[in-house]
Amino acid sequence: FRTQMKLQKLARKVTSATLPSAGTNPLTTTNIQPTKLVQSTLFGFCKGSNSGTMGKTVKRSSTEPVVHSPMTKLSRSFTTKNSLSSADEEFSLHPVMEAKDERLSWDKKEIKIASWNINGVRAVLKNENKLGKYIDDCDPDILCLNESKIDAQMLQTEGVMNKFPDYYYQYWNCCKPPQKGYSGVAIFSKVKPLNVRYDLGIEKHDREGRAVTLEFDDFVLIATYTPNAGEGLKRLKYRTEQWDVDFRQYMTNLEKITGKPIIWTGDTNCAHKDIDIHNPKGREKFAGFTPEEKKEFGEHLAAGYVDTFRHFYPNTKKFSYFSARGNNRATNKGWRLDYFVVSKDMMPRMIDSTINDAVYGSDHLPIELRLNISPDFKETKWPDPICIEESVEEEEAKSYRKMTTLKLTKKQLEAIPRVQKVERSPAKPCDDFGKDTIKLSSWNIKGIRKIVNSGELIKYIDNVKPDILSLNETLIDENSLTKEQIKQEIPDNYYQYWNCCKKRGGYSGVAVFTKAKPLSVKYDMDIQEHDQEGRVITLEYPNFYVVTCYTPNAAMGLKRLDYRTQEWDVDFRKFIQALADTGKGVVWGGDANVAHKNLDIFTKEKKALKWSGNT
Repeated sequence: FRTQMKLQKLARKVTSATLPSAGTNPLTTTNIQPTKLVQSTLFGFCKGSNSGTMGKTVKRSSTEPVVHSPMTKLSRSFTTKNSLSSADEEFSLHPVMEAKDERLSWDKKEIKIASWNINGVRAVLKNENKLGKYIDDCDPDILCLNESKIDAQMLQTEGVMNKFPDYYYQYWNCCKPPQKGYSGVAIFSKVKPLNVRYDLGIEKHDREGRAVTLEFDDFVLIATYTPNAGEGLKRLKYRTEQWDVDFRQYMTNLEKITGKPIIWTGDTNCAHKDIDIHNPKGREKFAGFTPEEKKEFGEHLAAGYVDTFRHFYPNTKKFSYFSARGNNRATNKGWRLDYFVVSKDMMPRMIDSTINDAVYGSDHLPIELRLNISPDFKETKWPDPICIEESVEEEEAKSYRKMTTLKLTKKQLEAIPRVQKVERSPAKPCDDFGKDTIKLSSWNIKGIRKIVNSGELIKYIDNVKPDILSLNETLIDENSLTKEQIKQEIPDNYYQYWNCCKKRGGYSGVAVFTKAKPLSVKYDMDIQEHDQEGRVITLEYPNFYVVTCYTPNAAMGLKRLDYRTQEWDVDFRKFIQALADTGKGVVWGGDANVAHKNLDIFTKEKKALKWSGNT
């Protein structure tokens, strides 16, 4: 404690000797002369550090501390002595807790950054320790917290910092006295940052503890809790004409000074577009959705930054905030107020940006960003995702569409020209998925309409993030698929391939969504008696095939058992073997309509041996 007091006094002496008066913006100050060990930039770099480009690793001695420039100290000690009580002076305004084991660099290619407005750190810890549970389940490499609602004295006397895993470095920025228990942000990191900065260096903004900035080898992370326009919009002018303008200047100058891309995250208190609010009509005078706030957020993006969630999910209506009033979360009446915004140059490294709607504990949901930080990263530019088109003449396509609502005999089917839906890209073969492992999912959805309209499909995709998703039993004909614009509801970072039943509308059907464009696509098995129900799609990749199959059911009374076992199974096995004979591996997934072993069915009763799927 005595050591801490001495350090605080020393910091105040250094500040009074080297810095301009409080309120001067260090970003625009040019008359400060650097010392021998500290460069005059926004951050004081470690001795011997390198502020190079993405992927370069800065090596630091484990015994060599981070040296902060006087500019870094400005935001730590701008508060005048007159505004602090003697009790307040005994505690650090910006509490820091070191990790148990020092870690100076990431030891993996991909990291996850999470951000969560917790609406009070003590409340979320007491509420079944929802924050601790989230950390255990999500395991973020960096976690940013908004609206901690705790002052520095309480943070240190109540032992709050000790309640988090000891592998995190913790950096807290609390609201300054005399106002306590308001606002506040914090960042936890598994890797020690090169430098730390609190607030913006502008006194009118810095009293409420709304920003923490960490500099890493590859990027600069800014966590903010943006001021709310307030009840009756009483702070709207301050928010839009002062904070937004100064923060944008801070962010752009930061990128220029460090030479590193920016990742900005937090509760922005703004729903940027109509799609970001459940009911935009008549909300223009509500805090967070005024034209002024939306305009300023648009100016942030126009300065060279990207809203990552909207980049990956341009048509997805998903929210991160739900008012505690009423039953808003259950009825999905929310706002998207929490964002990850990054420099355009960093977008190729982005893997995914999501909202985690499985977490409870606050009126906000956590948001999560995955990015590639590998030094040997190579940008892969895929063509824009599109829906596959039939390679047939228009007249043949018209004839094909008519089949969806008719019950046709085998002879009638043979008389209609077959539609061969095969798409190839020989000019630029598939370059895998850009990572070492991929996730394949298969789901019998029992009807595409219901699962799309309820939002369950999008929720599943956002949570599971499959690289390839196979759907069985879509129960929709091709005409309805187009007319009802079902395809437009699927995230557009997927290529979509659909095979609908030709025998009758609204029966059977499969679909496959993939993030990487396959070399070729084949529909059905080229056996007329099997192909009329739209049960198979095969995607070819450089090293393997993926076969999606909705196997025919033996049906009630086992009336289709002979067809299923003596015809379909035999022919499908030959089809799979023919693919394997090409020398590539085969992955077959889907509803096989069979419980293979006794372990695969809930009962061992003898009568179950006569059930379809268990004969």
